[in-house]
Amino acid sequence: MILLSTMSATRSNTNRWLVAVYAGIISGVAALAMVLLVNVPVLWVLAGLLIGVGPVLGYDLARGQVGANRKPIIAGILGMIFFVLGLVPLIIPEAALAVPILVVVAGLLSVILWPIVVGAMSSEHSIGRLFLGSILGLIIGLAVVLWVVAPMMGQNPGWISTGVVIFWVLWGAACGAFMGGSQ
Repeated sequence: MILLSTMSATRSNTNRWLVAVYAGIISGVAALAMVLLVNVPVLWVLAGLLIGVGPVLGYDLARGQVGANRKPIIAGILGMIFFVLGLVPLIIPEAALAVPILVVVAGLLSVILWPIVVGAMSSEHSIGRLFLGSILGLIIGLAVVLWVVAPMMGQNPGWISTGVVIFWVLWGAACGAFMGGSQ
């Protein structure tokens, strides 16, 4: 006798720690690709956009439903547009004086824009929780990078790329934890 029913392998309850680990790893890989591909502008911009996909894919991976809902993935890419637009002047040598201001403003805009866009396009997550996770990720990421990584590295300017990767890992993990706890 052949059974005519199928069973889905999805999890109804999502472990927020597992989501945070997956989201941090995926965001970290995208940030590492962005740091390593700095000499290839097109891939550098694409890797910068994929940082915003990390928390969404981490949540989907922890639930066992990767690719089931594509709207939040597209929203994660769109939410990082200001971050990438703020980094594009790094390619142009004439804009070297305005770069630090642009990077800070673009980073803050992406931290504000990402939760709004992802929350608006996802029916599972509230904008408030995503915003809280994004702000907490910003605070934790900056605290770890500025008070742990920077003093250990000293005068070596190579710590900046390490700090960028660690910041985006912590931001992605915090956003993912808040996504996992939103059920």
